Amino acid sequence: MNINNVNDICNNTIFCLDDDCQSTHERKYVGICLEYLKYNVQDEEYIYKNKKCFNDNCPFYHFNLEKVHLLLQISPINGIWCFNLCPQQICQQSQCQFIHRKWAKGICLNNFTNICKNKNCQNRHLSWDKLRKEVYIQYNVTQINPENICENDKCNCIYHLDTFQNMCLNYFKGECPNKKCLKIHCDWEYLNQISFQKQQLLPCTTLIAQHSFINFLQISKQTEIQQVCDKQKLIKFQREIHQSNIIDVIFILDLTLSMKRWLQAIKMQIANIIYQFKEKINGYGVRIGFVGYRDKCDEQEQLVYRCLTENFDEIIKVISKQVAQGGGDQAEDIVTALEQGLNLNISRHQDSILCTFLITDAPCHGIQYHSDNISDDYNYTVEPGYLENVILKYKEAKRLSFFTCFKIRDSTDIMFQKMQDVFPDILITRKSQPNDFPELVKFAIESSITQSFNRSIYQKKPKSLYTGAKFTKPKIINYQYNQTQIKKSNFWKQFNEIVDQFQRQGVTALEINQEPEITQINIKNYQNQRNNVLDLNNTCVFKIFDALNNRYMVAKLSKEHVKKYQENQLNENDIKLAEEEAKTKYYVAAYANQLAYLFRQKTKNFDEIPPIFYVSPILYTLEVPFYGVHQLYAETWIDSAKFQWKKYSINGVFTSPQFYYYSAFSHFTYIETEGILVILDFQGSDNIFTDASIQTQDNQIPILEKDQKNNKQIGITTFLQKQHEKCSILCQKLNLNRINFSIANPQIDYHVWNLQDHQMISITCETCSQLRLYSLDQYQQMKEIKCDICRDLEKQPIEAICRCCSQMYHHDPNEDLLSLTVYGYCKFCKSNCILKQKRCLYCLKHCQLNLKQIGNLNQYICKNGYQYLQGLQCQLCKAQYNFNQILSEKDYNDGNYICCQNL
Repeated sequence: MNINNVNDICNNTIFCLDDDCQSTHERKYVGICLEYLKYNVQDEEYIYKNKKCFNDNCPFYHFNLEKVHLLLQISPINGIWCFNLCPQQICQQSQCQFIHRKWAKGICLNNFTNICKNKNCQNRHLSWDKLRKEVYIQYNVTQINPENICENDKCNCIYHLDTFQNMCLNYFKGECPNKKCLKIHCDWEYLNQISFQKQQLLPCTTLIAQHSFINFLQISKQTEIQQVCDKQKLIKFQREIHQSNIIDVIFILDLTLSMKRWLQAIKMQIANIIYQFKEKINGYGVRIGFVGYRDKCDEQEQLVYRCLTENFDEIIKVISKQVAQGGGDQAEDIVTALEQGLNLNISRHQDSILCTFLITDAPCHGIQYHSDNISDDYNYTVEPGYLENVILKYKEAKRLSFFTCFKIRDSTDIMFQKMQDVFPDILITRKSQPNDFPELVKFAIESSITQSFNRSIYQKKPKSLYTGAKFTKPKIINYQYNQTQIKKSNFWKQFNEIVDQFQRQGVTALEINQEPEITQINIKNYQNQRNNVLDLNNTCVFKIFDALNNRYMVAKLSKEHVKKYQENQLNENDIKLAEEEAKTKYYVAAYANQLAYLFRQKTKNFDEIPPIFYVSPILYTLEVPFYGVHQLYAETWIDSAKFQWKKYSINGVFTSPQFYYYSAFSHFTYIETEGILVILDFQGSDNIFTDASIQTQDNQIPILEKDQKNNKQIGITTFLQKQHEKCSILCQKLNLNRINFSIANPQIDYHVWNLQDHQMISITCETCSQLRLYSLDQYQQMKEIKCDICRDLEKQPIEAICRCCSQMYHHDPNEDLLSLTVYGYCKFCKSNCILKQKRCLYCLKHCQLNLKQIGNLNQYICKNGYQYLQGLQCQLCKAQYNFNQILSEKDYNDGNYICCQNL
């Protein structure tokens, strides 16, 4: 052994966790106290005075240089020396820094380094040479072992490992100085099995293909996904990125005292059930949610739940902490638990699967749901349809919704039958015991998948376009004019610039139906079927599923544009006009959303008008063109089958006097912007509006003047002279003045919102942008317009892997969607990486945690690339790469490094 090289060896050898460690990591020095050995180089007297290092608990062998030299002269076994092996027969391998081999079990290792003096030793005593013969018989590859591998390329002997040319031969021999190198590190004993973990160093550019699709969009420059993805990648894209094959599994579990045996069984079996099922159903993404319940009398401990997540360990931990207790009377509060299940973050994709399991041994409250001999404190207070209504919601929640009831006792028969009456596909298991739980779950989910497949075969699906897209969405600005120090009119003139400043951008994947939608609102207007064009105010709408935001949107294109595309008459000017129109609609919607937000702040405690919301806009830039355009405007989809659509006013004239209270919003927008603009024409679902018509003063807001519905000054003048001749009573309550109106002292219109007809109101969650139903009292008590699902996710942050540094972090996905940075980044990377100019020279990654400077050069490379370069050797003199020169991208990818001029 070269004494001069001792200090180059890492004290932790192959167990070193420092990715930046510049020392060598040869496996053959495992088991030797290298700190002690280095003292021998620095101070020879130290070895004579001390038999160990300063650490009294050091587990390693304390050899001097002479002893190490002698031991290394002994031929190893499969690249392992006797002092490398763990001397403990029973060892915690996760913490041990020795090597473990099956062939060393039961062998007395002390006998190799020092004659064993234990007369009661139960282990085998044999010579190292005899052990080698045994091992060579068991582990050989065509009569080759690490010690006889020939590395001479020109030799024709039989000891060449031609079958495994990508293996690191020096690692087999224990002599590779790198933790990872350009070839694969594999223990010889696993070579025949080919089941080892690859530790091969690859150029960081080859790792791009292993990134998620979203990362791939950010890095690559492709114009069409289909051109760069083969058929299998496209299938994976459709399944995994679009979440079309997601299975959401919700366990709703009775946690009362009588369920103790079941709870114990579920705790023991749930982990195996989840992971075995996940492994079996290749191609599906599985998320698990949990709702545990007790009875009303249990108050604070009545309900426990966890949102749907792919982190199964979290669900397992939640279930493992539960205790069976409480319950009161025999009947239980099942309906509250069922309602909570519906409030979990269920995937909204139409092709995703929802599997719900109700595990209970008692019926719900209500005399109609159980026999007379069941004790029930709420026997006669439960309204008709109490249970049926919530079960119907499960049936209608998704096209592929499946529900399974575990029958434990006969007392639930009546309840289960009532559930099956409204949801005929509900599966009720045979009367079962706790040990039946795994098989019943497995059977129910596999049956659900089979039924889902059968339904999908016979259902005609619209032709869809799959594309990656960049998206831009505006953010509601919470501001006060006394803080902005500018006039209101100037603020609104510049608001489009504020939108650009605070908007959020990111990338997503889209599934776009290529055929226009025919909804309840437009069936009466739908007459032209020749070109399959939807006629709704000369607009065609197309349904979109946005994978990142997990929600449906609708895109809008003009009828004329669609017709031209279908007749192959579309030209570049048509595309340019359509994309400009998309951008204009985006800003119109941003203005409308901001003004609606301000109006809600002013009228939150008014009973005369519901809260006004506008649908949330998004501007997509598509990788693949849709009807010829790359820039597409979209907004939140309003399902007209669930939300009744109305047209409240046309050209500023209300279709019915009873809706005139909405005119107060128009008056408010005019006063709030100091006459710069006014919003007219209200249409949508109840109080959720879309397609705002904004009239502006001439030459004040150029981007809004491009809107075809904007008549500019004429529109404002018409509003002042003819369309708001009367003020609503709300105008009075808001103290809105009549400056510039043709009638200074108008009559008052006393039409107000009929609260009796609106016990439940629609809101748009400011976090997830989805439509939700709440009572007026619930809305008025909200400090933020945030739905229960988003609030739950705030309390229960989920784990994710940062797309920048690849580290696990906790986050609230909905809050991330509102932030001003790209979705999927941890806090450090949000603040330190997104806007930084430093990038890896080769793969273009910009994570500051993973970048290293190349020598003294003003260039950077990621950690993967850095490790790869560390393993490069000069093709002529075999010297290691010295980081003093930059390789071209081709030479880097090919591993072509030459540091000298030797020819």
